[in-house]
Amino acid sequence: MGRTLFEKVWDEHVVARLEGGAELVHVDRHLLHDLGGAQALAELRARGLAVRNPELTFAVPDHLVGTEPGRRGTRDWAVALVDALRDECARAGIRHFDLDSENQGIVHVVAPELGLSLPGALVVCGDSHTCTNGALGAIGFGIGASELVQVLATQCLVQKRPKTMRVRFEGELARGVFAKDMILALIGRLGAAAGTGYAVEYAGPAVAALDMEARMTLCNLSVELGARIGMVAPDETTFSWLAGRPFAPQGAAFERAVEHWRTLASDADARFDREVVVDCAALSPQVTWGTSPEDTIGVDETIPVPRRRRKTRRARLHGPSRRRAHRRNAHRSRLHRLVHQRAAFRPSHRRRGGKARPRRKACRRPGRARLDARQARRRARGTRRNPPRRRVRMARAGLFDVRRRKRRAR
Repeated sequence: MGRTLFEKVWDEHVVARLEGGAELVHVDRHLLHDLGGAQALAELRARGLAVRNPELTFAVPDHLVGTEPGRRGTRDWAVALVDALRDECARAGIRHFDLDSENQGIVHVVAPELGLSLPGALVVCGDSHTCTNGALGAIGFGIGASELVQVLATQCLVQKRPKTMRVRFEGELARGVFAKDMILALIGRLGAAAGTGYAVEYAGPAVAALDMEARMTLCNLSVELGARIGMVAPDETTFSWLAGRPFAPQGAAFERAVEHWRTLASDADARFDREVVVDCAALSPQVTWGTSPEDTIGVDETIPVPRRRRKTRRARLHGPSRRRAHRRNAHRSRLHRLVHQRAAFRPSHRRRGGKARPRRKACRRPGRARLDARQARRRARGTRRNPPRRRVRMARAGLFDVRRRKRRAR
């Protein structure tokens, strides 16, 4: 049986298979940035450990720095972290692209541009958008703080092999439709969690026609699909783009590398755990209208009406929690309107001891403090509060809306 692009690259990096389905994989490139790199190096030093392969680790300050000339950091604490990364890298012998370096930039953009990320490589960084490196045919994904220390100390990482998904973009893109529209349309169609647990490969004629920057856009937004890994098989566009990059192979070594990179495409008989096909000819420029990337529509479509949430069955509560829940449910079931109507139609006065008492104004809102105050005044006068009407009792118990829905259902 054939293998997918992901399986070919992953299998080359497996050092050992562990219990529980986990695997120990070798890391080719480890990228650090100013938000967590200094802390990881300091923790490693505090444990009395050294960096296993400093020549395979590269640091770029990018999260906490501004864009103006002579920049150092956006805040005092940011300056401290940027300076700490510089000092820790110098102590550990790690190459550091400082703020005055022409190679400084966004960490998951610097790596492909400098040739640090190559087809068939496994790249990790403490940044979720490390999946951008998959545009070159590499496996790139973000890792956590404890995993940073693990890679620094061993140059390996314990991971579970994800499932595989292939997304084929068929047809040609219309005028004004770009790579970001392709991936947003996919997220809007499948949902923001559709890629969870998958390594996604983007394929098809529409992807093959994209330049490298557009492929990086596809892979960069894989994390918005819920996937940690997004990949595009390397081809002639990839090879010509990598030629001459500072850290890429040079001369005859580059030609030998290209021969190997050509074998990384998914086999014709490779099987994926999930396959999705998107017709690019039907795509229009995409816009997001909500709070999630899956709230995406074409510019020529209508914003959908938000779905009403179904009310879940309320759990039984006791004591103060029950009273607070009843107050919240009173507003939701419009009980406050019933209370207000009852107060409005109450007699204007009552006689007690032959003396007329003016009617009190109805509360504008059924606040618990006002309700308790009225009951305290009644107890002080020795009067008994009239029992509420049956309709109000049912609404407070949460039965009014239920009975009304049953009548409508009939």
